[in-house]
Amino acid sequence: SNIINYSSNFDREKISLQNYHVIRLKGFDFKNDKKLFFYQADALNKWKANDYKLLFEMATGTGKTRTAIAGIKYLNQTRKRLVTIISTPQNTLSKQWKEEVDAQKLYFDESVIVDGSVSQWEGLLVKLLLKNGAGMADHICLYTTHNTASSDKFTNAIQLNLQTGTDVLFVGDETHWLGAQKFQQALLPCYKYRIGLSATPSRWFDDVGTAKLVAYYGNANFEFTIKDALTEYNPMTGKHFLVNYHYLISKVTLDEDETEQYKDISARISKLWNLKDSNSESALALERLIEKRANIIKNASAKYKQLEAILNELQVKGRIENLIIFVSPQQITEVLNILA
Repeated sequence: SNIINYSSNFDREKISLQNYHVIRLKGFDFKNDKKLFFYQADALNKWKANDYKLLFEMATGTGKTRTAIAGIKYLNQTRKRLVTIISTPQNTLSKQWKEEVDAQKLYFDESVIVDGSVSQWEGLLVKLLLKNGAGMADHICLYTTHNTASSDKFTNAIQLNLQTGTDVLFVGDETHWLGAQKFQQALLPCYKYRIGLSATPSRWFDDVGTAKLVAYYGNANFEFTIKDALTEYNPMTGKHFLVNYHYLISKVTLDEDETEQYKDISARISKLWNLKDSNSESALALERLIEKRANIIKNASAKYKQLEAILNELQVKGRIENLIIFVSPQQITEVLNILA
């Protein structure tokens, strides 16, 4: 049976195609892609040189998604069978990714969202992997969330049904989330090609999680920082890639209850801090406490009055237009009431 398997490679067309792929792999330079800016091409060439593993540390607004899509397109065209997994923090971002990829007209035999928003997604995932292994869908793209990608159902389905001869490209969007202990299981060793995207990949108070991310993406990164985007010129416009902003800071304080909660959680964090490296349960509990403390600051009730004051000031100056307000999920209802 081994002889029969090996003989499938003797077909003249297949041999020619394999040689064609090798030639393309050796000679291709992303700088020849006219759709890419110079720094995006540099990032992809570094990714290629680092065995297709890289952490793309690029400022918001500099085209991380477009850069990753160029990498996906390249592998899709040069690999006989490829499964592309794009993992995002939430389903709405997965939908945005799918829209963007579809707009770039990348060809896939199957392009599907696979997460908790889809009924019986586990069965769908297994079906797609089997179709890929049977040669019925050589190129498939799976859009999922960090929560789903790190679940036992997802990782087991991948490891049990991924067929020999299929390569996997894993794209982790906002990949700093994947350094969290509850999401690290998403970083499977069997994902041969890896792209990590984040404006801020380093995780606060989590050197261990940050180190795991860096190692997973080949111990290399490409940086195009806010400073770079503000000083480098866009050759298409003759202007900087990002516009300078003026930051006007309005300070607020926590109320009495919020202050007490903050102190209480800080004391619990202090007790767990020395145990985090030796005890996985303590590390997970510490992670949750840090998130909980951060949310106290994010959702401070005093922010609502400060927002009203800012809006009133803008209204007096006649400048309330093209306004974007960023809020946490817990703040949406109250902010909408203020704007009503």
